[in-house]
Amino acid sequence: MVAAAHPAVALAGLRVLESGGNAVDAALAMAPMAWLTLPGQSGVGGDTFALLHGPDGTITAFGEGGYGPDGGEPGFYRERGLRALPVDGPLAVAVPGAMGTVAALHRAAAT
Repeated sequence: MVAAAHPAVALAGLRVLESGGNAVDAALAMAPMAWLTLPGQSGVGGDTFALLHGPDGTITAFGEGGYGPDGGEPGFYRERGLRALPVDGPLAVAVPGAMGTVAALHRAAAT
């Protein structure tokens, strides 16, 4: 069973399951389809989080949020006269985390 906000996303996951893939395989197929069909709700430039329930009952958390610029701790911004994180410009850019989670899930449980 799969569920998605767009029929094409659900179909991508369903086809993977029907061809013998596991839940992680289905999720990995559904993610890029969601990025294409639901660009206002998801995207390769975003963050991704997942919980994986292993066959032995263990639960593993995966998560990649965006990382700020190198050295982007609070002092970095204060030294530049900023009292809050900027919302535009080069110091506001975060490195997307989606691909890190996709790669980690693939390594952990894809068939």
